[in-house]
Amino acid sequence: MNAPYDGDRGRAADGSGHPQGPPPDPGRTPPQQPADMYLQDAYDQDPYRAQDLSAQDPVSEALYDRAAHPPPPPGTYPQQPLYSQPPPPF
Repeated sequence: MNAPYDGDRGRAADGSGHPQGPPPDPGRTPPQQPADMYLQDAYDQDPYRAQDLSAQDPVSEALYDRAAHPPPPPGTYPQQPLYSQPPPPF
């Protein structure tokens, strides 16, 4: 066990991470740490908000591409087998 032994479980040993001194009064709150300047308003300046949101939609983009470049009608392109036969073994 790595915890320091202070002999009395009611009091913490020096450097054990437990606060020293009396607890704060019930009506008073202890002073808070100031807010981190880097995390404050982190999401207010979204660089993607200025772009068109539909441009990020892959379904709308695919439908637009199909409307702009429709596939050829059936029967106008040559039928090719999807896979060729493997060569015969020697």
